[in-house]
Amino acid sequence: MSSFNKKNRSCSHPSWLELIVLSRTLEGVLFEEKFKKNPHEQLQ
Repeated sequence: MSSFNKKNRSCSHPSWLELIVLSRTLEGVLFEEKFKKNPHEQLQ
């Protein structure tokens, strides 16, 4: 448990890679929601 806490404390700030993955995931979710609401709009 102590080693996990030490590792967690040193990596508390999000890395640029995590931010990119998070933003990509968020964009994917928003696109899917938009596609569900207006499927015909995306096809045209």
